[in-house]
Order: sequence, then structure tokens, then C-alpha cells
Amino acid sequence: MKYKVIIAIATGLVLLFLGWQGVRLWTGEDSVSADEVRQKVEKQYNGKITSIEPGDDSYIVAMTLETGEYRLEVSEENGSIISFEHVERGTPEDAPSRESEQPAEPMTEEQAREVALERVSGNVDDIDYESSDDGAYFLVEVEREDGSEATVQVNAITGEVMSVSWDD
Repeated sequence: MKYKVIIAIATGLVLLFLGWQGVRLWTGEDSVSADEVRQKVEKQYNGKITSIEPGDDSYIVAMTLETGEYRLEVSEENGSIISFEHVERGTPEDAPSRESEQPAEPMTEEQAREVALERVSGNVDDIDYESSDDGAYFLVEVEREDGSEATVQVNAITGEVMSVSWDD
């Protein structure tokens, strides 16, 4: 009788585990591989990845850009960037000078505001940070005195104006 109870409990635990794994597969809760992280980060930041190390529920990515070395933490669950940290400044000979519009670190909202106002004069209505497979950027809404409104898309890494669209 004692063995039947133990076998029943063990069978129940195995079925519970298999059911849990089945639900994870069915709902698509699969972790992101290191290769997928590499592809996403290289595409988004256009830098050279020097290492990818697994961490607790994330990957730690070391990356080199013209402006220095960076450390990123990327979620293992969905590949989103958890943190982006500038570790060491770079000074390669072919790096852009400070006078060029290229910032040394990812832009702040205030810097994006200044870039947008250089392109379109007026009052900033709203600033949103967006991230896509093509990279990170700010959408800055500028309202002009004549009532027209422009949305200026500013690259969050380079500071380039990517587009300006006008609302009637």
C-alpha cells in the first residue's frame, strides 16, 4: 500500500512537470539564445560585440562602438535591453570629434529636445523613447506658433535626425 502511494505521487509530479513544460511551449515562453541576442544588439547599435556571458535570467554583453566600450544587460526571456552602461571611453583616431553631432553616450531626453528644436523651431509638446529592431530613437513632438505640429525622430545613439513628419 505504501509503494502505491509513492508511485501515485511520483506519477502526479511527472505529469505536473510535463504539463508545465507543455504550457511553456504552447504559449511561446522560450528563452532567447545568445546568437539571437548577438544579432539583435549588433543590428540595433551597429557595434562590435566582444563577449556575451550568461547571467541570472539575462545575458551580459560587452560591445565596442567608436565612442568606447559598453556593457549591456539583455533579458533572456524576450531579448529586451535591461540596462546600457558606458564602461570606457574610446579614442580611436577615426572616431568623430566632439564637434560632430555624435554624442559619447546614448542621448538623454533633453539632448533629443535640443536636436529637434535645431531642426524645427517651436515648443516641445511631448518626447517618447522608442526601441525597435532598427534601433533606439526619440519621437519629439514640436508645436509651432502657427498651429502646425511636427514629429522629429532622433536616433538615440548618434543624435541624427532620422525624419521629420508634419501634422496638418
